[in-house]
Amino acid sequence: MKLLYFDTETTGLDPVVNSIIQISGIIEINGILVEEFNFMVKPVEPREMMSDQALQTHGYEGYYFTKFPEPAEVKRNLEKIFSRYVDKFNKHDKFIPVGQNISFDINFLKNFWEREGDKYLFSYVNVASQVDTLATFRMLRHLGLIESPDLKLETLCRYYDIELNAHDAISDINATRELYQIIKTKLKWSEQ
Repeated sequence: MKLLYFDTETTGLDPVVNSIIQISGIIEINGILVEEFNFMVKPVEPREMMSDQALQTHGYEGYYFTKFPEPAEVKRNLEKIFSRYVDKFNKHDKFIPVGQNISFDINFLKNFWEREGDKYLFSYVNVASQVDTLATFRMLRHLGLIESPDLKLETLCRYYDIELNAHDAISDINATRELYQIIKTKLKWSEQ
């Protein structure tokens, strides 16, 4: 099984208007971590369209973005990484995306790809098989199998004693991978 854990940090909440400023991921094949990546990305929208709240959350000032690589360069680097592990022409050879509220990140990555003139992100990623740790923990809390005041990544990391530097995509995705491993191996499922 080819898992692509990934997380994005963005300039706001709207993938049509806002941009990815950081994308990080872990590629795991058959339970073995084979690659980790972390890219900063120069945003495409003007500063006035960026959410002040998002920038405060990440701690970046607008001028800092000028040092980040251009989106086209980051996309080329991501394609090189993805192509090492997935045959984009084989419909059965795709990454399964895994993340905390993964649809948010998928929507941003899809728009990032399309802004670069490429509508074929899903040549690499099977979104129909996505695994959302948030949805899983929501169900576990509903069933009374975990007791957590909320389901934010920071709260779940405190609950399971996982180290996290919140709102840094590489830290977030490593923590999410640990949460996925807890779901997969450590939670006790009752047999009826």
